[in-house]
Parts: sequence; C-alpha cells; structure tokens
Amino acid sequence: MRKLFLLLVILLLTACETETPSVELVIQPVTPVATLPALPTRGAATLKSYADASAQATEVKALIADAGGLLDVAADGGTFDCERYFDLYQTGAALPVLTAAKSDDALLVWAAAEYNEAIAGLLDAGGDTYRHCEAFLLGKATQSEVSALAWTYARFGVTEAIANLDAIITRMRDELPDPTTYVGVGGQVLKATREAIDVMGDMGYEFDKRVVVCPTFIEKYEQMTALPEITIVTADATVQAAYEKYRWAVAEATRTSRDQYLDCKDIMAIGKGRYIPELTWETARKGLNDAMAALHQAEEWLQPYGK
Repeated sequence: MRKLFLLLVILLLTACETETPSVELVIQPVTPVATLPALPTRGAATLKSYADASAQATEVKALIADAGGLLDVAADGGTFDCERYFDLYQTGAALPVLTAAKSDDALLVWAAAEYNEAIAGLLDAGGDTYRHCEAFLLGKATQSEVSALAWTYARFGVTEAIANLDAIITRMRDELPDPTTYVGVGGQVLKATREAIDVMGDMGYEFDKRVVVCPTFIEKYEQMTALPEITIVTADATVQAAYEKYRWAVAEATRTSRDQYLDCKDIMAIGKGRYIPELTWETARKGLNDAMAALHQAEEWLQPYGK
C-alpha cells in the first residue's frame, strides 16, 4: 500500500514538473570541510520486553521528528540546515537492526519488524537529501534547486516512520499497566487523549496488516466516535488548547475513515469480502497519521496533569 501511494506521488509530481518549478531551497552557509565521516553500518540488538520496545520507539521517534522539522522549515521557504540533517541521518544509519528476544512472542516479534521497517524506510526516503547535503558540506555542490520529488520522498519517509513507531508505542502501552493518577479537568483530557491514541493506533494497525478484519475495524471506529466530550470552561489555556487538539483529531479521523467504515459495514451486511478502492485506504491512513500527531502534541502539553 505504501509503495503504491509513493508511486502515485511520483507520477503526479512528474506529470506536473513541466508546469511547476522545483522548490528552491536556501541552504544554511557553511565552511566546506575536507572530509566527513563515512556512513556507519547498522549493527544488531535484542528487543527484550514491551517496555524496551516502547522506550526504543519513543527515543527514535524524537530523532525522526527533528529531521522532519528540518524538512518542513525548508519546504516552507526557510533556511535548511544541511549540517544538522547530515548528523541526524548518520545517527539514524547507526541504529541497530532489532530482533525479538523471544521468538515465540508474536507481539514482540511484530514490534521489532515494525521498528526495522520504520528505520529502513526512513533511510531509503532520505538518501538523496543526505547525499546532496554531503556534497554541499564538502564544497562539491552549491546552493541549488532540489526537485519537489526528492523532498516529498524524504518527508513521506519521516511520516511513515513516525506512524510505524506510534503503532509500537500504542500497542506496547496496551500491554503495560498505567500507573498514572489523572488530576482535575486536565487529567480528564489527558486520559481521553491517551484513549484516543490507543484506539487510533489499533485502527492504524489494522491498516498496516494489509488485510483488514472488518468486525475489528468497525468496533475500533465506533469506540473512536464514542470518545468523551469534556466540559473545559473552567480549565486553563493549556488544557483548552489541548482539548481542541483532541477533539479535532477525533473529528478528523472520524471523517477520513468514514468511507472505510461504511465499506466494512456493507461487507458485513452482504456477508463476503470485496475490493475497496486503494485511495479509500490511503485517505484513511493519512487522516489517522494527522490525528495521531495532534494527539501526541496534546498529550505532551498535558503531562503536568498526570502523575
């Protein structure tokens, strides 16, 4: 599914290339260097537990988000920091390939595979950008235009990697006890936000299996639409802003996944499977990604309300 979506992006951008100029990227000036570190070789490591999987995914997600931020600044016309991107890519290239400590633990095996897919996809998608920055830092390339295709590919890799890691974080959280005490209205919003992250993570997991079990998807969709509304009139500005993110995320995921939900309802009604258009799946997955990003931002703001 992801490869098909990327192919569609490539075809669309190629078709528009004669009419739309490349994105002109302003690279932060540097003093050229004589040499740079070689790209490291990925080693191997063992994923020992669900807590380990969650911690690994959370740490790497922060690294990837930094790279995404650099790409977003450049795409919006800001100055691109090639030196920082080069360092981040090198760090990503050094991340180990994970293997589950218990080969009979299907969830741990899945987490390791999802993590490895996230990193491999990210490195592949950002490779052209990395090589361009390497040449620039060595003084072998000047300020130049980089095609919109290359930057779309790099940003797509960031989005997909974060989606994979969010899926790991969410599913591991389901398996671990929640020791949090939720405080006041902010705590209520934090708890609801985490419930939304969990249910949307489960929906995304259904998509990523490539074969969706409609009864499960229907159940998760209806859980999502039943997420609580909370009275926040007495809450402070931070809680109100987080709540707006939470409600937007629920509305966005509900809207973009509705066609998928209705298709599944129809399939259940006629008692057999059928083809569901690829665009329907991609629209729903993108909506979930955008919603999850908003929820994680709200969760970060609300940390003081969970102890």
